Amino acid sequence: VESAFRRRALRCHPDRHPKDALAKVRFLRLSKAKEVLLQALKDPRHPHVQRQPRPSAGASTASARERTERAERAQKARANREGEASEAAREKEREKARERKERREK
Repeated sequence: VESAFRRRALRCHPDRHPKDALAKVRFLRLSKAKEVLLQALKDPRHPHVQRQPRPSAGASTASARERTERAERAQKARANREGEASEAAREKEREKARERKERREK
């Protein structure tokens, strides 16, 4: 929330846009939104909004084995999709060839 606020604040700060009459209004709305979000993060009644702890830099949430298995499953799924697509393309070509043959025979 903080870093997003800073980025957005730099874009719409009234000091950076002195000729824009709405810059101050946008900046005030942005500040209010930041306050509301930070308050929601602190409120224990809204656990779905609370901040989740970040894993440390070296830590991983999934083991190497799980990551490898996931990568293998994704690769198999891609191969299946490509196989289905190429099979569909071959079937389409066969159908076109049949139609051409029927036209020639007439």
